[in-house]
Amino acid sequence: MPLAPLIAGLGLSWFGREATLVAAAAICLVATALAAASPSLRSLPAEPGWAAHARRFGSERGAPVREP
Repeated sequence: MPLAPLIAGLGLSWFGREATLVAAAAICLVATALAAASPSLRSLPAEPGWAAHARRFGSERGAPVREP
């Protein structure tokens, strides 16, 4: 995301619109595949379970987790 303006600016000036769009789509596809392949990311609970999840991992590292 932070590099999107750089990729868009250089891509549009050097390679044209179509190639830049294909490159940006490929980057998004790779990022999505990496996120989908990450077991730790897939194991995150829905919002109601965030506090319990944080307590479970916070206690292992010795860091206290405060309830909202």
